[in-house]
This record gives sequence, structure tokens and C-alpha cells, in this order.
Amino acid sequence: MVHISGPVLLKISVLVQPKSSKIKMASSLPPAFHMTCPICKKPYDKDVHQPKMCLPCDHTYCKACLENLLKCAVPDVIGEKRIKCPDRKCGCVIWLPKGTIDSLPTNVYVESERNYYDIRMEFEQHFAGAR
Repeated sequence: MVHISGPVLLKISVLVQPKSSKIKMASSLPPAFHMTCPICKKPYDKDVHQPKMCLPCDHTYCKACLENLLKCAVPDVIGEKRIKCPDRKCGCVIWLPKGTIDSLPTNVYVESERNYYDIRMEFEQHFAGAR
């Protein structure tokens, strides 16, 4: 243990960024991988590429890709079209509550993350122009 008697001078280093340099914004980072469909690689949106969750496995794909799979599906014995989860390791049969992709639940977590990212981009673009 060190005992100090009397005043002590501390050296503190402060990093100051020059005004001429630009601050690197979060928008320079690409969107997270879970914000794009693993099949078509397009970002999720609120329309054609809406993030839909497969039941019962909860894997998420865009509405357009799942509708393409449904178009290619062959009706079973009772006339219902069934599709398998596109994930190779999963392979479960997707349950379509009303026989349509629209009846699958939307992945609200992915939708929320997408909305946050869009708002953040708008915020950064607005304030980048104000500098």
C-alpha cells in the first residue's frame, strides 16, 4: 500500500477529434443479417418481403419466397397444399392456418428492428446535413 502525503498531480489524456473530421455514423454498418430473407437476400419490408414466421419451427422468410414455394407445392390427399421449411436442417411441414402465406404470423421482432434501422438512418442523414 502506498501512502501519499501532499498534493498529487495527475496527468489526464483527452482525445479530442478535430472539427474537420467526420464522425463515423452507425449507418456505415450494413444491416444485420436477420433483416434480410435468407432465400432471396432482399431486406424485409412491410409489403412483398414482409417477414413471415413458419409454424411450428419459427424460421423466418419473406412473404414472396414462401408464396413461390406454395405455388410449386402439390396438394396432398385432402387437397391442401403443404410446404416444407426451406431450412435444410429443419424440414418440418409448415402449417398454414387458412391455407395462405398471409395467415402466417409476421415476425414482429424483425419488423421492429427494421423500423429502428430506418429511423436511425433518417436521423443520421438529417443531422449529417446540419454539420
